[in-house]
Amino acid sequence: MKKLPLLIILLFYPLALSIALDFKPGYEFGLGSGYVFYGDEEAKDLIDAIDNDHRSIVCANAAFLLGVNEYVKFALGGDSLLDSYWKGGEYVHLFDYCGTLGFRIFPALAGLNIGVDYCLGRRTDFYDFKGVKADHRSSSWGNGFKFSLGYDFGWDNFGFAPHIGAFVRRMPRGNHDADTVLGVTVKISRK
Repeated sequence: MKKLPLLIILLFYPLALSIALDFKPGYEFGLGSGYVFYGDEEAKDLIDAIDNDHRSIVCANAAFLLGVNEYVKFALGGDSLLDSYWKGGEYVHLFDYCGTLGFRIFPALAGLNIGVDYCLGRRTDFYDFKGVKADHRSSSWGNGFKFSLGYDFGWDNFGFAPHIGAFVRRMPRGNHDADTVLGVTVKISRK
């Protein structure tokens, strides 16, 4: 119970500081692609079970940004990734999703920024292929970290701007080995 007030303070401190210092809130929304290194054998077995002709990986992320100071922004958002395999009527869709809480650090090198996020999420697998009835299953909830590197083309202006970046997210879940996601995104950010 003692941790609840501390959690509330940590969540609302950046907002209060941002309002007090008159930093305007912003947001970012991005789409991209990447690659996943699955840590658990169940996911690898699902992928091997389908004789796939096609594969598609799409990731999306969004975050609400609050300025802590000129060089640091507090970020609260979410990440998702859909890794799809299909052939004819058979398919395996691995949907990974998580909430994120972290910071974007702008080290005064134009629009270059570094992101560090704590992630809490899980993966849900949807499948239908020969000999197996269409079904789905979800992993345990797990937590991990996401590290990103990006460039904001509108870093010194208030308004909408393109933003490109790359990230790595490592997510252990329950007793399974961690999934590692590598991705590249193109974002629109507003400061």
